[in-house]
Order: sequence, then structure tokens, then C-alpha cells
Amino acid sequence: MRKAFLIAVAVAAVSFNSLPASSGQAAQGSRPATEGVGDTPDNPPALADLSGAFKRKPIELAMRKVGDWELKRAGPYFSQDWTFAALYAGFMAASKTLPEPRYEEAMMQVGSKFDWKLGPRLSHADDQAIGQIYLELYQEHHDPKMIAPIREQFNALMKTADDPQKPVWWWCDALFMAPPVWARLYRATGNRQYIDYMDRE
Repeated sequence: MRKAFLIAVAVAAVSFNSLPASSGQAAQGSRPATEGVGDTPDNPPALADLSGAFKRKPIELAMRKVGDWELKRAGPYFSQDWTFAALYAGFMAASKTLPEPRYEEAMMQVGSKFDWKLGPRLSHADDQAIGQIYLELYQEHHDPKMIAPIREQFNALMKTADDPQKPVWWWCDALFMAPPVWARLYRATGNRQYIDYMDRE
């Protein structure tokens, strides 16, 4: 429970800074507008009245408060970007911990919206992160369409020569973005090549 709560709070902070200001600007392309980063309403509401106690009920209340706010506020801007992929991981954790089926249903809608595809850059860990929720949902629903695009992209990537001057996962948070997707794809398919690729990187 504590882990799920901390995940929820952390991803709330990440996505909070990736949303446009409350000026009502529309999102451009796959990313939200960034002018006036964060939520800065002219008349901000009162702060949430939440307990800091690490007990089940206060933690559940905080998780729901964050999760419900994120669905309402961030939902229109959901994209394949890594900032939202981190939020999606929090939704999946919260959906099971509370439990709250609405959060998983929202992640199903995300998968359908993007046809279960990763981001546009073939080898970039940031664009692979969204695959975590696809694979987690696949483990529950066993629908092959949920992992078909990942398999296609990763199979192509494994045939692409590495650039020795630029390791694929050279920055620290890439380890959150990519390896879980490769590991979960191995778990889903039993194809050892996905694990071997991780070892190489």
C-alpha cells in the first residue's frame, strides 16, 4: 500500500509539470502545450485536506484524490510520452491496490487510443515506457493485439546495429522506461531474445 501511494504521488508530480496552464490552450500534436508549465489558476482552490498518517484509510483517500484529479485534469492530454507513461504505471498500481477498476479502464482506453503502439522513436527508452501498461493489461486479458506492435518494433530493433558511440540506455531513468517492457515481453512470449537484448545493453 505504501509503495502504491508513493508511486501515485510521484507520478502526480511528474504529470502536474507536463500539463498546460489553465488558460485552456489545446494540445499540439502528441504533446500538450508547455506555455505556463503546470497548473496555475488565477483563483486556486484550497489545498487538499489529507492526513499524513501511513494508515490504510488515509492512504487510500490520498490515492483516490490524486487518481481522480489526474483522470479529470490530465485525461484530455494523455499521450505516448514518457511523462504520461510514468503516470500510467501509477494508475495500474492504484487500480489493483485500492482496488479501483476505473483506473484500469482508463488505461485500456489509452491502449485503444494509440492502437497499442509505442512512441515513434524506434530505440528511445522514453518511447518504450508506455509498453509497460500494454503488457500488464495483456497479462490480464491475453488479447494478442495488445502486444503485437511491441513485438514488431522490438524484433526490428534487435536487428538494428548498435551505435558504439551512444549506448541505448545511457541516462539513469531509462532504466525505468525500457527494461521493464523488455522483461515483460519476455514473460508474455517466452522469447529469450528479449532478455538477451537487455543483457547486451
